[in-house]
Amino acid sequence: MLRRVVVYLEKGGVGKTMTSIHLADGLARMGKKVTLIDLDPQGQCTVRLGLVNKEKPKIRLSEVIRSGWPEGMSNKERFKNLVMYARPNLFLIPGSRDLTPIQFQLASTGDWEGSLQRALGFFEDSAMDYVIMDTNPSWTPLSAIALFWGTELVFPVETSSSAAYSISHFQDELVKVQERKEGELEVVYILPTRKKNTRESEGIVEDLKTAYPDKFCEPIRERTAMAECGGHGETIWEYQPNDDSAEDYMNFVKKVMSREVR
Repeated sequence: MLRRVVVYLEKGGVGKTMTSIHLADGLARMGKKVTLIDLDPQGQCTVRLGLVNKEKPKIRLSEVIRSGWPEGMSNKERFKNLVMYARPNLFLIPGSRDLTPIQFQLASTGDWEGSLQRALGFFEDSAMDYVIMDTNPSWTPLSAIALFWGTELVFPVETSSSAAYSISHFQDELVKVQERKEGELEVVYILPTRKKNTRESEGIVEDLKTAYPDKFCEPIRERTAMAECGGHGETIWEYQPNDDSAEDYMNFVKKVMSREVR
């Protein structure tokens, strides 16, 4: 069964894109078939995976959301024309600036519930195991359509004093989505990121663990290598595989995999 995972937080600088990339690549390294969908118009997944100079797909996601698929196009052709190869077992639907006007279209029509299902529902009949959706750092129609299509949520929380506010604000927005969508979108994973060796950082991690014991994930430690790897177009496992953050992200990947239905 295809697992549709949304990585979201209405705040920038929390390691959201790096979490999306490392969850997707880590699952691929474990033998899973994964497509990473970049719903941020800035297209940072393409940059951080070192794919800027690679040939881009013939069809952009924005075109499919706007106009649908050409009549008669098979699922195999859709996949071939929409995605690009990123790593073994890992494919990417890149973000692009033309996603920005799509937000205005979605906002004016209010057609959030079925947008990604119509565009990407064929993935459910493919050999893909996971779809990971990286969203932009604000509550926008693009974030909303991801939350409507997604069934699981990764909530990366920087271990700063604003963490409690971010969670409280997001929970209010999540209720609004769940009132409109069919089925449940569970806040499955709360992942503390950029954990420092400070009393404040460790205190926030403990507060999150106490408040959300069933959803808490062990934190990602802040390390220089993690900050650098994306600039080299590499994941941490390619850039410095023995780094602490490489171990942390792989532990998170394994936790996500542990929820697979056997």
